[in-house]
Amino acid sequence: MDIKNFASAIAQIAEEKGISAEKVLETIEMAIAAAYKKDYGKKGQIIKAKLDSESGDVKFWQVKLAVAKSMIYSEEELKKLAEKAAISQRPVSVENEFSEEEIKGEKKVRFNPEKHIMLEDAKKIKPKIKAGEEFETPLEPQKDYGRIAAQTAKQVILQRIREAEKESIFSEYKSKEGEIISGIVQRIEGRNVFLDIGKTLGVLPREEQVMGEFYRPGQRLKAYVLKVDETPKGPIIFLSRAYPKLISKLFELEVPEISSGQVQIKSIAREAGSRSKIAVATEADGVDPIGSCFPGRTLILMEDFSYKPIVQLSKGEVVFTHLGNREIISKTFKRIWNGTTLKFEVFGIHQNLEVTKEHPLLFTLGYDQKKEFKEASRIKKGYLAIPTLENVVFDKTIYHFEKEKDFLWVLGIYLAEGSLDRAEVNFTLSKQEKDKALKIKDIMEKYGGKVYIRESNCRPSVLDIKLFGEYWRKIFKELGGEYCDRKKINSRLMFLSPKLQLEIFKGWKDGDGYFDKKRNRTIIVTTSENLLWQMYHILLRNKIRANMQKRKDREGRKDAYQLEIANNKTRDYRGFFRGDYYFSRIRKIERGPCSSGRQVYNLEVGDDNSYIAYSVAAHNCVGQKGTRVMAVINELGGEKIDIIEYSPEPERYIANALSPAKVLEVKILPKNKAQAVVPEDQLSLAIGKDGQNVRLAAKLTGWKIDVKGPEEEKKQEVEETKKIKKPRKKPKNKI
Repeated sequence: MDIKNFASAIAQIAEEKGISAEKVLETIEMAIAAAYKKDYGKKGQIIKAKLDSESGDVKFWQVKLAVAKSMIYSEEELKKLAEKAAISQRPVSVENEFSEEEIKGEKKVRFNPEKHIMLEDAKKIKPKIKAGEEFETPLEPQKDYGRIAAQTAKQVILQRIREAEKESIFSEYKSKEGEIISGIVQRIEGRNVFLDIGKTLGVLPREEQVMGEFYRPGQRLKAYVLKVDETPKGPIIFLSRAYPKLISKLFELEVPEISSGQVQIKSIAREAGSRSKIAVATEADGVDPIGSCFPGRTLILMEDFSYKPIVQLSKGEVVFTHLGNREIISKTFKRIWNGTTLKFEVFGIHQNLEVTKEHPLLFTLGYDQKKEFKEASRIKKGYLAIPTLENVVFDKTIYHFEKEKDFLWVLGIYLAEGSLDRAEVNFTLSKQEKDKALKIKDIMEKYGGKVYIRESNCRPSVLDIKLFGEYWRKIFKELGGEYCDRKKINSRLMFLSPKLQLEIFKGWKDGDGYFDKKRNRTIIVTTSENLLWQMYHILLRNKIRANMQKRKDREGRKDAYQLEIANNKTRDYRGFFRGDYYFSRIRKIERGPCSSGRQVYNLEVGDDNSYIAYSVAAHNCVGQKGTRVMAVINELGGEKIDIIEYSPEPERYIANALSPAKVLEVKILPKNKAQAVVPEDQLSLAIGKDGQNVRLAAKLTGWKIDVKGPEEEKKQEVEETKKIKKPRKKPKNKI
């Protein structure tokens, strides 16, 4: 066998038929097994074949079902079943009557030596086999097959591939129900139009065509997949050009604000080929401002020194500004950005700052140069400003020991090497760190804690330090978190003085840090990104340069990060402190597509007009929005589309629905009726040609709308007044 050509043929069939190469190979194996059974097998046998696609060798097995005695019908049971079959006048054929398929529900079989093997016999060869499992017996491979066997194999291949192709097409297009699909008109038969939609043809019935539209072979159209039916001849895909949802799906394709969910289509009223009305609504403020500048995953520094993705922020939340103030977000903006973004790689920050070109960042060219907000596209080299926030100090502590240096050091050790049990706090240190273990014991006993130190039973080189008590477990969980990758310093401790905070860092360094002699720097490793950012800010507040990095991905393990601190005191070209800022040097600027989709975001923040993204100071940047609907109108052959604003208030909704007419007043009447009063010169516009505008408005809103002018309204009020009858006088009684 020519293996290369064989593999190429399988790949070609799979590509042409739209099925997987594994399915084609499985079909060939079934065909070979069928041919083997035809020439060398016996009736009732189940033959299995396995083809090695690399060597071309074929192996055969006979498959039997291992059965226990309790799974086999006895002679008496067979006789009873035969009697029942005779009474019910069912076919008497024993082969059909007692086949495994017929009696599958009763979990018993009629023993056939070609299909079944007793469990006792099977265990002699395969000791671990259980009842109900398959038992495979190797068969001698054969190379010579007769004409009938070859014909059988050919029929099996053709039939199986045809079935697989039908299943593939059906499942593919069934999943596309309710979606838009593009096709080319192939032929027109009677009133039906057939479109080539890729792997098969779609049918556009007469009732789903747009009145006045003409179709010609070769014409490209977009159609709505109405339904997919499975028939013996294969799947039939029914398409529509008149269905109202076609418009909403076209808008999702052409208008990103709708596909992203920023704008929702509430209702559609359509007279296909003539005119449509669409009611849209949005709960988002400031959709599509020109100045929205950051991808959704960009981290913003919140008032508690935690970071939160900009996509999750909302009006009323509080963030830090570049001046170190805490300001309220007065507005959030977002829009669709189809252009490229700039990615700033900055020394010390483990994530790139990605931004649109017009967004201003706080920047300086050098140590002696002035700092200013500058558009990202105009920054070529230099330093970006990172506020140190060293003057943000408030006493928010609850427990008296939260301001004690020795306790803060123990908290740092916990952040590095601590864990929580049901009613205790555990610290894990090496035997060489016994002095630290004793220090923890002395400190915590000073504050009333009970500490026990012992060697680990599982790991001889490890010391287990246990701080007993539910009280202390609660304290450490509150101040430092519980799980290693989610540990973070409680927000109130982030407002301590920088010197006190440095004690937390020292404990963390003593627990997870080590000194790299070659590079002359201290390195601390953690799996908590929140904790990494907090420690970075603590060091900046203490005027200590630090460098964050993400470690290379390790398969099957959590993400890990490291914080590096250079031990030299000389001026570093990578950054410098000046005033209330640390200016970090830009390593590289790259231009490329937005890394997290096309949606970008911006904030409007208080009086300072700024916020902090990935520790870098950024300015506000807000602009106007636009719309795109002409592509939809062109696709529908010029069909007129009115887009109106949805409102939960019926009066306002009905007034909007009668657009472009101006509505003076809307009265809500009983029985789902409404009366709209429009100026006399707007009556024909409100009603529309042949009543189309008011008809579509009624269909859109679900209200029966009656349109009247002011004069007609007055006449109606007068007539209603006249109809009010005066009360009759009671007749006098006759004597």
